[in-house]
Amino acid sequence: MKIATFALVAALAAAPVSALAQVPPGAPGMGGPSSAQMQQMQQMHAAARTKMLAELSPAHKALLARILGNLGTAENPDYGAAAKELDAALTPAEKQAILGVHDAMRKQMESLMKQQHGDHQPPGGAMGHPMYHHSMNDPGAMLLMMSSHPMGPMGPMGGPPH
Repeated sequence: MKIATFALVAALAAAPVSALAQVPPGAPGMGGPSSAQMQQMQQMHAAARTKMLAELSPAHKALLARILGNLGTAENPDYGAAAKELDAALTPAEKQAILGVHDAMRKQMESLMKQQHGDHQPPGGAMGHPMYHHSMNDPGAMLLMMSSHPMGPMGPMGGPPH
């Protein structure tokens, strides 16, 4: 249950990209992003990840690395507990920085989507979903998601097993 809950939170946190990834790139009308827009989103994700990691103290970078390693090798990884462990260790300044970086990335991606779709959101978009907004307030979960979900050609790849 904990894995499923974290997987849902992580998926909804990545909603701006995954919502666009449901339709082939360059499709007309309500289609997916163009190749150029997808490349821009990948760059935004990479830049946000780099900024988040830069905000961490060396000790907290080491903690994140240990947690990610443990999750990757655990028979039954507990992503919720991992996020809570990060939340407990992060300083208030680190938490605010992580949330601020994510919010800036989200706004940039929303702007790109509006360029493609106007005021219409692609099918399956979850940015208005309450769980998406809840996950935006959890710096530990956000840091785990951004550190373990590299952007692939069609959106976030990897992450917790199903």
